[in-house]
Amino acid sequence: MRVIQCGKSYCGKPFLQLVNRDEALDGCGCPTLAKAKDPEEHCPVDPAFQASHIIDGRCTCKWCRLTEAR
Repeated sequence: MRVIQCGKSYCGKPFLQLVNRDEALDGCGCPTLAKAKDPEEHCPVDPAFQASHIIDGRCTCKWCRLTEAR
């Protein structure tokens, strides 16, 4: 889902190139560098590339699952 454009890494196509999107399929369009550094950010997909959710207070996104596996 990562797209590199003009030397920047994005979660899918940059937002203004695809405004109407399904985040689970297309990503959110934001630059990923700041998101990767912020522990409050979450990936829009889970490890199976389905939409992530909060279940029983735990996030199912692939970033959170990778953190739990360590």
